[in-house]
Amino acid sequence: MSRTRFKIVRSHISMLNPIINIGYKAYSYPKRAYDVAMSYNLNEALIQKEDDFVVDWQKFMIAKGSPNPITSYTMDFDQENQVIRVTWEYDVYLEKKFNTRSYDSFLILYNAEDNGGEYPLLMNDSKDSLISGKQNVKIPKHKKEVTYEVFIFFVESYGGGNTDSMHLGKIKV
Repeated sequence: MSRTRFKIVRSHISMLNPIINIGYKAYSYPKRAYDVAMSYNLNEALIQKEDDFVVDWQKFMIAKGSPNPITSYTMDFDQENQVIRVTWEYDVYLEKKFNTRSYDSFLILYNAEDNGGEYPLLMNDSKDSLISGKQNVKIPKHKKEVTYEVFIFFVESYGGGNTDSMHLGKIKV
């Protein structure tokens, strides 16, 4: 059972490792971001279903830091332009308390179903700030329909701190 749990979490953490290294950098020091992300998600994000385990994407964290200030959001897919657009409102108290006003957004789309598939990991090219309230991700044309798990977190532009990630749901493109 332990090996099965470890294998499931490791497969996702390995695919997300470039993001994990950013998202856990400040939280994990002096340990490796990969190890801390593995430990956190093994303990918090797995649900046992009969003799197997599944990931609870709402609890899965690709970044740990200060609380994510998003209070509400919308997520839309513009098929004509192949763009996912996320807009959000944020908690002004948290933004001021943790000084996250100018943090850059990281919008991550992760194809968790297909062992990565054709486009396993997509993210925004340009970085909009927390206070801008919006972020886009360009989606390449796919040969078949793909379901992405969508996450967002915010990072200090010069690499100091970041917020927790937030799972925004699934989107099919």
